[in-house]
Amino acid sequence: MGRLIVRLFGFELGDYTALIAPTRAEQAWQVSIEDIKARNYNLDIKNPHIGEQISHDPDELLIQYADEMKEIASLRDQLRNLLNDAILKAGAK
Repeated sequence: MGRLIVRLFGFELGDYTALIAPTRAEQAWQVSIEDIKARNYNLDIKNPHIGEQISHDPDELLIQYADEMKEIASLRDQLRNLLNDAILKAGAK
């Protein structure tokens, strides 16, 4: 990035480069022209400062719910088996 030097009638008024310096913040970021070209000039670029977002799509939520219910059932079965084994061992003594 070049420098912005303001002159008036030959007198240098100041260096204003900081005012045009690249802005990087949570709601402003830069994307290289190469990235834009690679995206076929699609400017719908997600904010890189925002982490993973939760989907509220009902179909995705139902799939996630079903997966979690399977995991819960598996853990419940493992716990049941451990408790049964402990009861059998305690009864054998």
